[in-house]
Amino acid sequence: MAEKFRFLEHTGDLGMECYGRDLAELLVNGAKGMFEVIVEEPLPGSPRERRIEVEGESPDGLFLGWLRELLFIYDVERFIPEDFQVEVTDEYEASGLLKGWGVSEEVMLPGPIKAVTYHTLKVEKDDSGGWRGRVVFDI
Repeated sequence: MAEKFRFLEHTGDLGMECYGRDLAELLVNGAKGMFEVIVEEPLPGSPRERRIEVEGESPDGLFLGWLRELLFIYDVERFIPEDFQVEVTDEYEASGLLKGWGVSEEVMLPGPIKAVTYHTLKVEKDDSGGWRGRVVFDI
């Protein structure tokens, strides 16, 4: 699977479609795409690790919850994950270890994404047996 994610035109917002061989890889690629938008250039910080657990009532809910939790961690804890080790225990629960950077209070954080929305949200298996997810970010 060569393409991990791509951005979609959306009036006033930003759409993203991402791909994965399995649901865990879809979550990782969705996170990488989201943070590519948020952090366009490296920010100074100190190395950090953080565990994360997310549940959803469906694959769509898990994908949405995962991205929302990562955006919350970025906004509140000033943590920018770069490496994701994710395990999906079933279609609706994921846990993982995030490795990245904690950014100090003195550094102004870019914030082009305000929210992860339900608008056009969809996670489904594709024809090859992999997964495809679509989401819109409020920017």
